[in-house]
This record gives sequence, C-alpha cells and structure tokens, in this order.
Amino acid sequence: MRNVLILLTLILAACGPDNKHIAIDGHLLNLNQGEFFVYSTDGATEGVDTIYVQGGRFDFDTECQRKGTIIIIMPNGQEVPVFVEPGSSYKLSGDAQNLKGIKVKGGKDNKLMEPFRRIAADTPPDSIPVKEITQLVEENPASPVAVYLTARHIIGIKRDLPTAIRLLKTMSEADKENARVQMLLGQVTEMDNAATGRRLPDFAVTDIDKRSVSQASLNRGTSIIASFAAWDFESTNQVRRIAAMKREKNADWNILAISFDPSARQARNTLSMYSGDITVVCDEKMTETPLAVRLAMRETGVVIVVRDGKITERDLYGEPLYTYLRKL
Repeated sequence: MRNVLILLTLILAACGPDNKHIAIDGHLLNLNQGEFFVYSTDGATEGVDTIYVQGGRFDFDTECQRKGTIIIIMPNGQEVPVFVEPGSSYKLSGDAQNLKGIKVKGGKDNKLMEPFRRIAADTPPDSIPVKEITQLVEENPASPVAVYLTARHIIGIKRDLPTAIRLLKTMSEADKENARVQMLLGQVTEMDNAATGRRLPDFAVTDIDKRSVSQASLNRGTSIIASFAAWDFESTNQVRRIAAMKREKNADWNILAISFDPSARQARNTLSMYSGDITVVCDEKMTETPLAVRLAMRETGVVIVVRDGKITERDLYGEPLYTYLRKL
C-alpha cells in the first residue's frame, strides 16, 4: 500500500508544476517552428524568457513568484496575456494565421478575459468598449485582468486618463498591496496633471548654468519642453531641430530641454552649438529627475508645447511635430 501511495505521488507530481512554477502547453496550427518572447508586467515571473515552437507545439515551464500576468509576444508583435498563479497549468491554442483568435484555458482569470479576446479578434484595438472594461473592473477589482485591460486599453490606447484614475482607485481599494496598481495610479495621475489642455504644473529648478527656471517663467508666449539624452541620437537631434527652427523663424520660443544624462557636462556638450537658444536642466538623476516626473516625461523624445502657460500639445514626434511647430 505504501508503494502505491508513493507511485501515485510521483504520477501527480509529473502531471503538473510544483507550487513555485507554472506550465503552459501550447498548440498552434499552421506553424512548424518559431520562437516567442515572454515577460511579466507585474513581477509574476522574472526577466525575459523564450518559448521555442517545434511542430506547432511547445511546453513552457518557469518559476512563478506570485499571482499576476505574463505577456507572450507573437511573431507579428501581437501580445497574448496569460493570467497565472504558482502551481498552475495552462493551455494555449489557435491558428498561427489568425493569432488574434488564440485561446487560453486554465484558471478563472483567463476565463474572465475570454470575452475580451473574442472582441479583440473581431475589432480594432481602439474599439474595445470602455463600458465593458469598467463593468469588469467594478465586479472584479482584485483581478489581474482588470489591471491589464485598464493599462492596455484605457491608458495605452484610448488615453482616457480620468476614467483610468477612477478604475485604478477602485482596484487600489480592493488590493492595497498591489504594487503594479499603485505605480500605474501614480503615473496616470502625473500624466493627467500634465495633459493637453491643463495648465503647466508648478515647478522651480536650476539649469546647468545655475539659473533659476520655473513654471512662472513660461507663462507667457510659446514654450517647448523636450526630454533628451546624449545616448539617444533621435532625441538629441529632435531638440537640435527645434532650436534650428527657432533660429530660422527668428521665433521668440522658450526651449527647455530636460536631460536624462548622468552628467551635466555631457548634457551641456551635447547641445553646445545651441547654448544661446536652449535652457538645459540636468540634475543627473536621469529618468527620475523630479521635473520629468512632474511633467510625465519618463522617456527621451517627449515634447510638450506650452502657450501662455497652458499645455496645447504633447507627444508629437518627428515630422508631425515639425509641421506643428512651423504653423505656430
């Protein structure tokens, strides 16, 4: 009898992951071999992993820290969210020629996501209705599906910041320990405070020449605020082109460049040829510089246009930005 119990234990252990891992069994038609990247948005798993497909099938096993979300990036760039928790197994199936129709089975959260997968398969990403997402969040505020849909569609695609803040506060009340929700709430609040149509938030900083710069100094006329770093050529080139347009048009623009460089000297040298046209701020805190955080500029290449103290445009890049500036 004892031997039978040991055998059953071994069989059960072989059938699924232990309580520190997850397993995904995949089957895709019309795909012989390939590879997908996998990562987590909320720390459920660590780092970036790779899934290898052979004969249309794959078996993926990885350590899982906590309940959360992993994202599988398909060859066409489409992301497939899988909601996981330690010790669980999942099945992924579909047709490689119709990746939007992929199905994920296993766990109540993936079942909760199923209607939205069907909607996404039949409509453009920006057509997923806010009403349905809002209802899901209100009914399941502690589910990782609520976080994913809000981040992906309400914030990322629709940019409906007031709705996102309201939904994130609902999720925060349901799970005060959810670090992902707290982070998103802080970032979206920053974005809303510095959104198009808002007054420029108050700030007071010192530039690389030890001169004071504040929101009050940008209250009149046209001001252009841009983030850059010496290691990002496109962002530095963008700031230089804005300065060149100022000279060409003999415009009285204020240009405030926020550097994400670890060295103020490096920031100065990068824009030295336009030193008389640009005010440069570099506190050597990189993307965590308080001014960038306050203006929701957490990456290089972000541009905000301010006219008489009011934000009139932001998040334009390349030629659309230059076309806009030519019309000022």
